[in-house]
Amino acid sequence: MLETKTPQKKGLHKAMMMALLTISTLVSMTGCGEKSALVGTWECDGLTVELLKDGSGISGGKSFTWKAENHRFYIIHPDSRSYAFNYTVTGQTLTLTHDNGKVLMIYRKVKNNAKPKEASKPASNSW
Repeated sequence: MLETKTPQKKGLHKAMMMALLTISTLVSMTGCGEKSALVGTWECDGLTVELLKDGSGISGGKSFTWKAENHRFYIIHPDSRSYAFNYTVTGQTLTLTHDNGKVLMIYRKVKNNAKPKEASKPASNSW
């Protein structure tokens, strides 16, 4: 038996489809913005961490690479050590948590870093 949609059912169906489309768009936009929300200079208890747009970072004079996926923040050190944390960004606050939900660190954003720093050029010889 073929069911004919009444105008009310058509309206409800259309509203549900629009809601699903809106939700999927918001979810995909959030995923794209994960990394950009983390780019910047962050401070916590005297520790400064710079996260650059190209996925590089520096803290305590040591460089590392980083990435963010599915609300997980990954730090990869050159010596092959790596760490993963859950994270949230609310305004200018970055909160890192362990898998068990325990808060590890809370950082405050002090600067946005739009692009990686350029390496300083050696001084030219004047001789």
